[in-house]
Amino acid sequence: RPFLWTSRLLFEPSSKTARSDASFAFLQLLLSSWLWAQHMASVSHQLRDVDLQYFVQVGVPQHTRDAFRRENSPQSKALRWLQNNTLLESYDLPRRLQRFAMATVFFSTGGERRWANTSGWLSDDDECNWHQAADACAEGLVVSLTLEANNMKGTIPLETSLLSTLDLFDNYLSGTIPQQLGFATSLESFDLEFNMLAQRVPESIGKLNNLKHLLLDRNALRGTIPSELGIGSRLGKFVLWGNSAGLAYSSCESSSTFRVRLETFYAFSNSLSGTIPTTLGSQFNLKDVRLEANMLSGSIPSEIGKWTKLTDLNLGNNTLTGIIPTEIGQLSMLTYLDLFENQLSGSIPIQLSRLTSADWLYLEKNRLTGSIPSQVGLLQTLTRFWVYGNALSGSLPSEIAQVPTLMDLDVSYNELTGPIPSEFGLLSNLESLSLEYNDLTGPIPSELGLLTNLTTLALHGNRFSGVVPRQVCLQWLTGKLDTIIVDCSRVTCLCCYCASDLDI
Repeated sequence: RPFLWTSRLLFEPSSKTARSDASFAFLQLLLSSWLWAQHMASVSHQLRDVDLQYFVQVGVPQHTRDAFRRENSPQSKALRWLQNNTLLESYDLPRRLQRFAMATVFFSTGGERRWANTSGWLSDDDECNWHQAADACAEGLVVSLTLEANNMKGTIPLETSLLSTLDLFDNYLSGTIPQQLGFATSLESFDLEFNMLAQRVPESIGKLNNLKHLLLDRNALRGTIPSELGIGSRLGKFVLWGNSAGLAYSSCESSSTFRVRLETFYAFSNSLSGTIPTTLGSQFNLKDVRLEANMLSGSIPSEIGKWTKLTDLNLGNNTLTGIIPTEIGQLSMLTYLDLFENQLSGSIPIQLSRLTSADWLYLEKNRLTGSIPSQVGLLQTLTRFWVYGNALSGSLPSEIAQVPTLMDLDVSYNELTGPIPSEFGLLSNLESLSLEYNDLTGPIPSELGLLTNLTTLALHGNRFSGVVPRQVCLQWLTGKLDTIIVDCSRVTCLCCYCASDLDI
């Protein structure tokens, strides 16, 4: 109304004095309106500043407040970005924390210049619409962050502790795993595989009582694995293989701290030493254990027989001694057993014939003696049986021919005697037969010509005699068989390679 009144005075015919008074009133109105707008803007700004001061003092932890002291820290950049959010005043504290944490991740890992995909990030859009966050929201809050193979480089900000799932697999993250991550009590899955992280695994990770999956493989971690890891936790999957700098237990007995929830334990290709702890027998839920390529010593504990849910066991390429425990025969669900290249002695226990689900059985390059048990014929699902490089003696059991699924049989570099059983011609799925460097004798059975899937036949380094049957050579001419190696000084063959010519 004052505006209409002054407008009428300005534009309707009247005295000069009236028009002058009206102009003055109009200017007063404009000035007061401008002052009111400035005041409201100031109040709004002050309110926003007060809001942010509360956010800084109450909403974030001390280590974040310390980072604010550095003007160009990722945390300072994230705070400035948050302050300029158009809808800041409509966000409650959890949303502000969430946007701030995600912005800190962005600035800490080169998001503005390196990330392969920045779609939605640092926009006014809901965070649940940002790249790789859409499927990870619960009631409007991002509970997991999956940014694998996104060309991230930098360090892991502590603000990630606000999440329950952190997947930064296959990036270029460096530095250390922050000790303060122990405060991330809501973290359930932590995947930092294939990065360039160095130094130690912090003891504080042992405080993550809700952690279910911990994957730290293919980094440059070193030092010892903290004994605190696993105490009181729900850890079900633990993977730390292939750390180039070498991880070790000060004593492998440290792994006894894991609760019985552990199902997957990968610690291969590190520098683990000591013995395999007998307390691991309490891990009734273990399904997959890989400890190969370390420096483990001592014997294989008989308590392994308690891992009745185990499907894969790899203890190869260590310095384990003693016998193969008969209790391994209790692992009826085991499909993969690898004891390759240790210093195991004694005989192959007949109890291994109880591994009725076995697919791969690798016992090569040990110090095993005695004969190959005929009970191997009971392993009806076996596809690969490798026992080369031992000191096995006796004859080749014909019962091996009762394994219809067998594809690869390697008994080379032992002390086996006697002939090749003619029953081997029944192994219709056999692709490779390696018998070299034993003390086998007699003629080469023509039944081997029935092996239509055979590609490699190694017979050299034995005392065979006679002529390689034409049925075998026919497979070389018309079938899949492309390599037959014999001692040409002992055996006549028109389709074979001579071992002397191959210098083997």
